[in-house]
Amino acid sequence: MWKSFFLYTRGEQRGIILLLILIIVVLVVRFSMPYWASRIFNSQEGVDEDFVKQVHELNAQLIAQRDSENVDSFFYFNPNKVTDNQLKSLGFSNYQIKSFMGYRSKVKNFTTDTDLLKVYGIDSAFFAKLQGYIVLDSIITQSSIKQSTPKDSKEDLVWVNFNKLEPSFWDENIVSDSIRLKIAQMMAHNHIIKSLPMEKVQDYTDEELYHWMVKNSKPRHKDTMGDLNLPIETIELNTADTAQLCLLKGIGSKLSVRIINFRNSLGGFYHVSQLSDVYGISDELFNSLREQVTVDDVLVQKMDPQNLSIQEISKHPYIDYNQAKELKNMYRKNKILKATDNIRLNSFTKEEWERIKHYLVTSE
Repeated sequence: MWKSFFLYTRGEQRGIILLLILIIVVLVVRFSMPYWASRIFNSQEGVDEDFVKQVHELNAQLIAQRDSENVDSFFYFNPNKVTDNQLKSLGFSNYQIKSFMGYRSKVKNFTTDTDLLKVYGIDSAFFAKLQGYIVLDSIITQSSIKQSTPKDSKEDLVWVNFNKLEPSFWDENIVSDSIRLKIAQMMAHNHIIKSLPMEKVQDYTDEELYHWMVKNSKPRHKDTMGDLNLPIETIELNTADTAQLCLLKGIGSKLSVRIINFRNSLGGFYHVSQLSDVYGISDELFNSLREQVTVDDVLVQKMDPQNLSIQEISKHPYIDYNQAKELKNMYRKNKILKATDNIRLNSFTKEEWERIKHYLVTSE
């Protein structure tokens, strides 16, 4: 390194040395400034103390003035009746006002002052300032109820027994036609082991009420075991949705979705035995389900390889790429196959053709 230094001209060498000196001076000044600043501060200790004292007094005055202004802006209010302008006067931001009004329209009423903490944008510090000014109509009524009739609250509620309801109840309380149908199908196989207050039923959405009923239902097996002549209620696999499939013993939400996805990829089930092809359904589970399900093979969606690409044909769960290629060639030559034409398809075994022929457009 030093050898290369002597290769520079004399002017270049002087420039390099001057630059190094300037760098050293800057570094010395930079790191010595805190030391000299502290020395200067200590040497003028009396003056600085007076100045600091004045700053603290001024700061205290500003804080007191701000707090007095905030206190003067507060007034008693009922959160169930307060208006947008009143909230703004209380110090609410536009975002807090919007969030407050949205929460009030959703829950209908604030029952305790701490309900304000559930509103997005209102933190504990702001709530602490407001708490002393909150007035609720329910404070008097709740205290009087507790003193006079503490045990009568449950007796005043109207309880709903879901196992003894007229069809008109569902027409009045369930808006969705599909949910009403799901409830009717579930109640045909199950009974509800719990009741709900009517107020709770009205607060639930259609979907929430249906899921609550499914969660608190038990099958009616014991009610029907005595009569062997009663027909077994079954579910048709090609039209069932996930909610209906979940009514089958041993089928949960994950398995019901798998069954639907497998059915869609096939184009529909042509036989109950195909249920055992679904991942997660063991032989033991299938044997317990086979009497509870049926299949309408008329609903199977058939494909015409003549109008599909090889890639599209090979997406079928029962067909690989080579088989799709052979099917495409056969349909290109013959336009349409007979259901018995498996002899000319070398890539299909007899068993494979028996499965796939149900999904192909063929001539009888």
